[in-house]
Amino acid sequence: MVPTNGQLFMLANGILGGLVVLTNFVLLPIILQMILYAATIIYIGSHLSLKLKETDPVTGEKQMGESMSQKDAMMFPIIGSVSLVTLYVFYKFLSPYWVNLLLTTYLSILGIAALAATISPVLERVVPIPAKVLDRKFHITFQLPGPLKRKEGPHDFRFTVLDIVSHVVSLLVAIAWLVTKHWCLHNIFAIAFSIQMISLVSLGRFQVAFILLSGLFIYDIFWVFGTDVMVTVAKSFEGPAKLVFPVSFDPWKQSILGLGDIVIPGIFIAMCLRFDQHLFEEGLEGAPVKKKDDVIDIHQGFHKVYFTSAMVAYCLGLATTGAVMFVFQHAQPALLYLVPFCLGALLLTAVIRREWSHVWTYKEEEDNKDDKKEATDADTAAEGTQDDNDESSMESKKSQ
Repeated sequence: MVPTNGQLFMLANGILGGLVVLTNFVLLPIILQMILYAATIIYIGSHLSLKLKETDPVTGEKQMGESMSQKDAMMFPIIGSVSLVTLYVFYKFLSPYWVNLLLTTYLSILGIAALAATISPVLERVVPIPAKVLDRKFHITFQLPGPLKRKEGPHDFRFTVLDIVSHVVSLLVAIAWLVTKHWCLHNIFAIAFSIQMISLVSLGRFQVAFILLSGLFIYDIFWVFGTDVMVTVAKSFEGPAKLVFPVSFDPWKQSILGLGDIVIPGIFIAMCLRFDQHLFEEGLEGAPVKKKDDVIDIHQGFHKVYFTSAMVAYCLGLATTGAVMFVFQHAQPALLYLVPFCLGALLLTAVIRREWSHVWTYKEEEDNKDDKKEATDADTAAEGTQDDNDESSMESKKSQ
């Protein structure tokens, strides 16, 4: 029996949870810890990103997340550099305690939402509450007071009992982390941040991915080898913007991996998975397209050639990073190795399969824009029909 994506997703969640518990008692090799954590996070986030192609039940539009433009990709290393230097200055001239207190409080609030969204699918299956109760929906409309009432419309909040349960559990984890500062709880929030970012952000096109990864390739090399800025900030920052791996329990020693080294390649790998799905939907991979009620089921199996090659390349790049780090006993810019491995895997796979033209012309935002245009046209047509009906009614009343 071939497992479905949903079953594999639950298995990956179980592996990730097991790793968090296991590494608290067993000292695994650092390279193995990095690969197991990062690969599992990217797998979960990538498969969650398939929902970006689903249709929103309320608006009827595809749930495409944040899409990055070429300008955004070119500006990203610059904005990242400004933010990095700002944090460096804060840690140098202000008390690290107050800087970490502010950032930790802010990230804790965001972390509760990220963790709640991540653990919801798991809680849905393990919480001993009937599915009908968990799926019960609530709808609250909130209107801002004063001048903002005219500027902004009412805000709608839709949630279920499952959302309440997941947020309560996340709040308890956040409180435990703020009190104990335990590295396992720290990693739980870092994992949740990474999974949600990978699942929600779309690069739109592979051209944008090449620009972004190339820019961050130079960015990472400069700030790690050229200055002490990135290493200083990474060691001083206590918020869940990195994964912590124990090197020794007694005395306590740790190694770290920045979330950018997981999220940025992860967003690229997730797009490779959606590209595999695109080839399947278009029938370009030679496999029959199976539909259910005239809608393609994203949970059915399809050939994940580009996703698999990118994942293998990422693991090899991360292993290379760890090996070089141990040989030279110096912090390494992980993107120095991850970017060539990931981009090289995409190029090599496309050339071997003779699908480079499909790779280069693939656009995720195009379908989303077309859907929005069609929805807008439909709304305009509906408004026009309503106006015509109103005019006809007025004329009828006048004639009477």
